[in-house]
Amino acid sequence: MFLKLAVVSLGKHRKRTLLILFAVMISVLVMEVVAGVFHGVRVNFFETLTQEGGHLQITARGRSEALNPYSLEYTIAEYEQVISKVHETARDQGVAVTAAEEVLEFGALLQHSAAEERNLTLSGVGVRPDTAYYSRVREAVQGAFPPPSGGIAISASIAELLAVEQGDELLLVVEDSTGSPFYLQFLLAGVFRTDSSELDENTVFISHQDAQELVYLEGETTGIRVRLQNHEQAEVLADVLRARFQQAADRGEIAAALRVETYRDLHAGLMGMIDLLDFFIVLMNLCVIIVAASVITNAILMNVFDRIREFGTMRAIGLKRLGAARIILVEGLLQGVAGSLLGLAVGIPIVLYFSVHGLDWGGISEAFGMGSAQFRFGYSPYTSMLNGAGGVLIALAGSLYAAVVGMRLSIMEALRYE
Repeated sequence: MFLKLAVVSLGKHRKRTLLILFAVMISVLVMEVVAGVFHGVRVNFFETLTQEGGHLQITARGRSEALNPYSLEYTIAEYEQVISKVHETARDQGVAVTAAEEVLEFGALLQHSAAEERNLTLSGVGVRPDTAYYSRVREAVQGAFPPPSGGIAISASIAELLAVEQGDELLLVVEDSTGSPFYLQFLLAGVFRTDSSELDENTVFISHQDAQELVYLEGETTGIRVRLQNHEQAEVLADVLRARFQQAADRGEIAAALRVETYRDLHAGLMGMIDLLDFFIVLMNLCVIIVAASVITNAILMNVFDRIREFGTMRAIGLKRLGAARIILVEGLLQGVAGSLLGLAVGIPIVLYFSVHGLDWGGISEAFGMGSAQFRFGYSPYTSMLNGAGGVLIALAGSLYAAVVGMRLSIMEALRYE
C-alpha cells in the first residue's frame, strides 16, 4: 500500500520529483567522476612506478647509497644463479613471478660518428633480447626494440638533436668498470617516441651483452628486476629472499650479500601519496554529499510542506502518523534509487571513456609523477556501488528529516496549514 501511494504521489508531483531526481543524479555523477579521476591518479602513479622498475629490485649492497647512480663498483656477479634462486623461492612461497631479468645501467656520452661536435650525456640501459620491461618503448618504436647485438635504440628527440636516422653509426663513450675511458660503435636500429619526455630525453638502449662488453663487466650486471602477478606479495617474497641471499653469501654460493627492495622501499614518498588518495576520495565525496544533501533535503522539505494538508486529510481518515512518514520514506527510497541509477548510467560511461582514451594534460601529468602526458581515469565497480549507495542514503536521510519535521503537526494543524 505504501509503495502504491508513494508511486502515485511521485507522479502527481512531477516537478518536485524531477528536481529531486536531478539532484541525486548530479551528486552520484560527480562522485563517480571524482572517484574516477582519483582512482586514475592512483593507477597511473602505480603503473609508472612499477612498469619499468618492477615490484622488486635486487642490487649489490652499497649501490643505492653510492653518490654516483651509475657506479660500476657495486655489481651482481653470477646473476643467472640469483635469478634462478628468485624463481625457486617464489615457487616455494606460492608467488607467481611474471618477469625476473637482469638490467645493466650505466652513464654514457652519445656521439654521432659523422659529427663529433654533436654529443649528449645520457643514461644507458642494457636489456635482454626478450625483455618484458619498457613496453612503452616497444609499442612506440620504428625499427627494432630491444636492439640486436651491435644496435642501439634512441628516442626521436635524441635522433633529431644528433641529426641521425636508422642505419647511421653512433658512438657510446663510457668510463668502464676499471675507470678507463672506452667506446663502442653502434648502428641505429630503432627510434621511439613515447608519451614520457623524461624517458625520451635521457635514455638509450643496447643489448645486455653489448653493455657488458662496453663497460667491461663480463658475467656481471648492475641490477635484477622482478615483476609479480600480485604486487601485494612483494613484501613477503622480499623478506624471504633477503634471508636466503644472506645465507647463500655466508656459504660462499654468491659473491656478496645482495640488497632486495620492494617498490614501496624504492618510492616510499610517492607510495605515501598514493595511499593518501583514498583519504582524498572520501574527503571529496563527503563535500559532494554535504552539498547534495542540503539541496535534496530542501527539495524534499518543500515537497512535504506543499502536501501537509494532503497528509492531514489522509491522517483524518485513519492513516497513522508513522504511516505518513513511511510514505515519505518510500518516496525518498524510490527517488534515491532512480537518481543513483541515472547518475551511474551517465557517470560510468564517462569514466570508462576517459580510462581508454585519456586526457592530454601535457606536462602536468609528468610533473606529478605519472610519467605520461596522457592521463587516464580509473574505474572501480566497488566504488560505483558505494557511490550508488551514497545517492540512495542521501535521499533517504533527506526524506527522514522531512518526515520528522512534517509529521510534528497535529491533524487539525495540518488541515489548517496554508
